[in-house]
Amino acid sequence: MKTFFVVLALALLPLMLTRQTIRGGAIEGSYARVWHPFVQNTDTALVVSPSSASGTVSGAAVPFTAVGNVTGNSYTSTATWTPSNPSDATMSANAASCVAAATVSITAAYTGLTSGTATLTCSTAATGELLSGATVSTSGTLGSTSNPSPAISVSTPSGWTLESAENFSGGILHASDKTTLGSESTIQCTTSHSSGGCALQVTVVGDGCSYCTWTLNGNVVPSSATAIYLSFWQYEPGAVEGLWGAPNFYLANVQGGGQAEIDDRWSGVTCNGSGPGSDYYCTQTRSVFSPGSNATGGANAAYYGSTYSIGSGSWVQYELYFQPNTSGSNNGLFDVYRNGVLIGSTANGSAGGTGNAPTGDLNGTLSMAGMSIAVGGYYLLQKVTDSTGTVCEDPQNPPAGAVWTNTSFASMAPCPTHASFNRYFDDIIVMYQ
Repeated sequence: MKTFFVVLALALLPLMLTRQTIRGGAIEGSYARVWHPFVQNTDTALVVSPSSASGTVSGAAVPFTAVGNVTGNSYTSTATWTPSNPSDATMSANAASCVAAATVSITAAYTGLTSGTATLTCSTAATGELLSGATVSTSGTLGSTSNPSPAISVSTPSGWTLESAENFSGGILHASDKTTLGSESTIQCTTSHSSGGCALQVTVVGDGCSYCTWTLNGNVVPSSATAIYLSFWQYEPGAVEGLWGAPNFYLANVQGGGQAEIDDRWSGVTCNGSGPGSDYYCTQTRSVFSPGSNATGGANAAYYGSTYSIGSGSWVQYELYFQPNTSGSNNGLFDVYRNGVLIGSTANGSAGGTGNAPTGDLNGTLSMAGMSIAVGGYYLLQKVTDSTGTVCEDPQNPPAGAVWTNTSFASMAPCPTHASFNRYFDDIIVMYQ
């Protein structure tokens, strides 16, 4: 009997334990604390994954998931999803779509739980090259009073309108009622890129050349246009002499009705010279996006594209896409292609760029309606001397107190003088959408 009583008591022990007072999911009493098998853990917050992600404007939607912080149960389909700013990103269930270049907080909420958040970085994707190898078949500008409609050697891309084309055939400026040659520009017919037989020539004699341009006048492109695309060919002579000190060669310029100015230019990178008093020849350069100083509120610092070698006695095609941002938004974009290769973009730095952090805010609150588009432009030349102006200093490593002076090639003394040289432009094409 004693043996039976002990065995029975041991068998009843688990039942006795379950009758003890349960506090906080554990049994309390004279026995050791034991977790009750029928009491479940509960979630207190949501965890959103991925915690950070990136997307592109008008690109594929970015999905997120939400799970409980304790159970790991999915709340993805039952949570309420919201972006921090609907003008930067929108939500469709748990998927976010970028609307503008910005950093957006994505929040998942569920009643009774602490919300979870993630960060979405939206950037504007590069457009892709549109006019590879294109030349001008017929010069003219839409709506011109005295010239035929423009025509080019490739099909006009879907969604775009061909506004102007110029190959200077016959040695004249076509559609002169809507285009302008700068006073420092001439048309010559000894050097050209295509069958037109002529090209625009500008002679660089030193600092200046503000009017070394071909310009499609303002308000020719409709004020309703949301983007422009410019293609042109430039003859590159190889190592460019005279890029002294602070080298800059303007390639193109866009101006809006609000006088916001967007420039793309060369900036010398690799320049050969043996130090003070030596001549400098730049063999490498990079494309620079630079808003005009009056684009207050926009990207007011330069953005540098990738480095590349200057063409050695060859014609090179440049293509520029410009989409101004709407006031207060980060949806602007500026891309530059050289012979089909993206060499600079304010979208994301994918072309190896540095400088101002690309935000998509390019022209601030200024209007770009009625944009004018110019090819060519200013050439910056500076000599570097000591404070007395009698000793030439090294522009790549100037000493303290050095004096930088804008000058012509003929007035470079005491630094080496330079010969003037020509730039040539041909097969200019302007489209808008």
